[in-house]
Amino acid sequence: MQSLHEALIRQGFQRRTMTAVGSKSVLPLYHREDLGSLEFLCPDRGILKNPYATGLAAVPDPMVELLLEDPHEVGIKYLGDDYSVRIPQTGRFILVNGLQLKVGLKAKPELHFRAAQSLILILYLLVLHEDLREEALNDLLHVRQASLIRDFQQNLKDNGPGSAVWEAAQRSFLELFPEAKAVQLTTWYWKFLPALTKVLKEQREDKEK
Repeated sequence: MQSLHEALIRQGFQRRTMTAVGSKSVLPLYHREDLGSLEFLCPDRGILKNPYATGLAAVPDPMVELLLEDPHEVGIKYLGDDYSVRIPQTGRFILVNGLQLKVGLKAKPELHFRAAQSLILILYLLVLHEDLREEALNDLLHVRQASLIRDFQQNLKDNGPGSAVWEAAQRSFLELFPEAKAVQLTTWYWKFLPALTKVLKEQREDKEK
């Protein structure tokens, strides 16, 4: 722990703290202006009884296992050293963000904000990058729990055009990417819902074989 702390300090990070949303827990973070805040995600289960005390900054995330079911391995260079990093498949990354779209009728503003942020990520990947659309759908075919895809689809239906989450996400998205048009977003939306239905149908057919 001490060696990791010293390595981050040498690289220009500064120690900071953050209060978790909806909790009184204070999390330790390391921040550098050009990279932002550094935190570690870990599953909140098993032998990890107090994940906040593990790592430099550990935030329990039950979606980590889903994200890393079948990751891609990529090589990156950082500060002159080569690293091998596992990153989530596009479909699972989309699915995890889609599961964050669920907000209740009496949800707090920060939950609406988080849902809008998740929707922006989905729109960025699947509206602006056509090559990722088919890749994401193919990834979803291999997700073990079909119920998660159904939840994702229902979240999209509940937060489609005209909803508070959609309007907030669309407004921010068009500000971030002025070359995009609102019609692109709605066109993608009405094509993507039946594409998810097709994925669920193909999963059922594969199980019946």
